[in-house]
Amino acid sequence: MFTHYLIVFYLLFPAFLANMAPQLATRFNIWGKLYYPVDFKETVFGKRIFGDNKTWRGFLFGVVGAILVALVQYWLDKVNIIVIGELDGFWQFILFGFLAGFGALLGDSAESFIKRQLAIGSGHPLIPLDQIDYLVGYLVLTSFLIAWSWSEIIFVLLCGIMLNPLANTIAYLLKIKKTYW
Repeated sequence: MFTHYLIVFYLLFPAFLANMAPQLATRFNIWGKLYYPVDFKETVFGKRIFGDNKTWRGFLFGVVGAILVALVQYWLDKVNIIVIGELDGFWQFILFGFLAGFGALLGDSAESFIKRQLAIGSGHPLIPLDQIDYLVGYLVLTSFLIAWSWSEIIFVLLCGIMLNPLANTIAYLLKIKKTYW
């Protein structure tokens, strides 16, 4: 049972990287020409859809990063170092990485939309959504490949609630993020 949840946690790595990737891309100015809002600065109900911080660069860097993590997981699975029973074959790992990364960023964007509509400024907290938004998106999109049980879903969300504040604090101290939440 314990090893099963370790594998579930291990499957979160592409989403974790996708969630951190936009801040890393900004901090190290990676793909600077793609630094443009995905909402094209459009509004809904008189308010920005996502805001300036949801960029094409962040989306692409996050999805590519998640795919690369999934490729490492594929290699570790192939050489029997860490075997993932839920995924089988190169293309399924690639698809998993894509769905994990895109889902994480989609979940984060959905939360950003909610914050904009509630007039909560960019960078201001909306707890607990800030801690689990990307994991909800991850769970929804990866459910096309993995049949998540309720206990696994609760475990994933608890991981986000517990680990996200720690990761954000470390990123803040390393000057990767502007806020500690």
